[in-house]
Amino acid sequence: MEWERCADNDTTPTTTATETATTGGQAGDGLCEVAGRLDLESAVSLFERSPAEIEAFFDASDDLFAAGLDVVPAELVADLQTVREKYADFAAHLARYDYDFQAVIAALESDPELAAAVAGVDDLAFAAAAGRLRDLVATECGIVLDPFQLASG
Repeated sequence: MEWERCADNDTTPTTTATETATTGGQAGDGLCEVAGRLDLESAVSLFERSPAEIEAFFDASDDLFAAGLDVVPAELVADLQTVREKYADFAAHLARYDYDFQAVIAALESDPELAAAVAGVDDLAFAAAAGRLRDLVATECGIVLDPFQLASG
C-alpha cells in the first residue's frame, strides 16, 4: 500500500493496481479484482520493453477490458468500450510496426492513420471515459489507475 498526499494535505492510504485489491471496495468484488490485475507499471515503461512484452501488455489489457465489461456499472459500459477500442486501435497500429516504438516514431509523419491513432489517445471522449473509470475504481476499490502518478510517486 502507498500513501498519497491529497490536495488538502491529508494523507490517505491507496493501493496501486499492481497490488492485489483486497482492501477498499468489497472483498472479492469483481470490479476491484479486475482493476487489481492491471499492469500499470508496464504501461509506464512500455518504451523500455521489448516488442514481445509490448504485444503481451496490449493482449493482457484487452483481456482485462473484456472482463471489466461484466463488472462495471451499466452506465459505464460505454466508457469501458471507448477505452478498449482506443487501446485496440493503437495496438493494431503498433502491430503493423512489429510493436517497435522506434519504428512507430519514425513513421508518424509518413503514416496519417498511425498519427490519427496516436492522437486518438489524447481524444477528449477517451480522456473523459478513462477519467470516469479511474474515478470509479479509486472510489470503490482505493486503487490508483494513473500510470503517470505511479511513475512520479
